[in-house]
Amino acid sequence: MQNEKMGNVICFMNNKGGVAKTMSAFNVGILWSKIGRKVLFIDLDSQANLTGMLASNDSRYESKKWENTIEDSFTIGPKLCPLPVLPSRYENVDFVPADLKLSNFDVDTATISLKVYLLKDLIAPVKGNYDYIIIDCPPALGGIIMNAMVASDGIVLVTTPDQPSLDGMHMVINVYNEIISDERLNPYLKFLGCLITRVENDTINKSYISLIEEEFGAYVIKPYIRKNTKLNQSASMHRDIFEHDPDGKGAKDYRDAAKEILIRMEQ
Repeated sequence: MQNEKMGNVICFMNNKGGVAKTMSAFNVGILWSKIGRKVLFIDLDSQANLTGMLASNDSRYESKKWENTIEDSFTIGPKLCPLPVLPSRYENVDFVPADLKLSNFDVDTATISLKVYLLKDLIAPVKGNYDYIIIDCPPALGGIIMNAMVASDGIVLVTTPDQPSLDGMHMVINVYNEIISDERLNPYLKFLGCLITRVENDTINKSYISLIEEEFGAYVIKPYIRKNTKLNQSASMHRDIFEHDPDGKGAKDYRDAAKEILIRMEQ
């Protein structure tokens, strides 16, 4: 009989787009899979960039036409439409695809408070199959974010060192505080920290990093993810950085950050 796994659920989020949130979730999860953890990715962003990263370079998914996506499970419900889990080209990695239909989710469910538990109910049957379940959240607030936080064991805030990204992070923290203060939602949701990405060695970057470190202290995940062209190339080619540039600084930064998040989650 196969041993049941931990099934820790971690969501990556920021209310601001363009902070390398999806790239960070992807590379962290792939690193975990490479060190023997079984990983499930759930794409909650209607842009479906994470889906593209996991389905690309795989002949099984050339058409990108999914029989079901996460939106179908939300709409139909877990009993009639369980999570559509698909295998990826990576060993130890499965994924749940998203598409543009997911943008309708908040419109369809925002007035029904019970539906904040939908994702948690959908994950429950498969949770024991995985060591880690990684949720890539959209750069927005609303029903999807509430579902992600209610379903998760920990959250990672991803930010670039600039004011709009910092503002977006504060908006998510406000929702986080609401979630943990309500026993009906998720009072045990762990704040794993903030991951600073696209860091450059200039005065503006340094000033915002100082602000973030002053506010979050030990919750700042180190090392920072330094800006480099190889990371951008790997994302555009839908390849993980460990495959694209295994000895480069992007691979080193994400390797170390992924291990740090793992330590924080398992404490």
